[in-house]
Amino acid sequence: MSDEQSPKSQAADNTLGHQTTPAAIEQAIEQIGARYIADLRTLSDTFSQFYGELLASKDERIAALDQRVEALERERSENLSLLASKNDQIAQLMRRAEDAERDRAARDAQIREFEEIGARYIADLQHLTSQLGSARIAETPPSESPIPETEVTEQALALGAVSAKLDSKQTKTLDKVHN
Repeated sequence: MSDEQSPKSQAADNTLGHQTTPAAIEQAIEQIGARYIADLRTLSDTFSQFYGELLASKDERIAALDQRVEALERERSENLSLLASKNDQIAQLMRRAEDAERDRAARDAQIREFEEIGARYIADLQHLTSQLGSARIAETPPSESPIPETEVTEQALALGAVSAKLDSKQTKTLDKVHN
């Protein structure tokens, strides 16, 4: 063993007959205290190193998690902005669709109105044509007719020209409505 003896061995030596002085006891207590303090410092350093590394590791993980949270918050904010933008676009498209539906309904009403006008026009033309045809059948021979034949022909041509002009206007109007 070494020069330093453990407290038990010193106590054993004392009981065997060595006489111990108070200075020797005090010196032994100081040595034991010094070793105890050195052991506590070593233990403290070991704990400090172990927990320091552990805390540093946890701090790194916390910092990484904080960065991840910040990135997710930025992504969430961007997604919310994008969602708001898309909602605005959808609202605009819905308004445009409603406007288009109203325009289509108005055009459909105009088309029905023009079709009714066209039907009345055709009925009027058929009526006038039948009256003109009855007038020709009922007419007397050209020498006895009160209306000269050229005048009847001119009326028929004028009626045909008016009919063609009305047909042209109706076609143009329907084309405008459909476009």
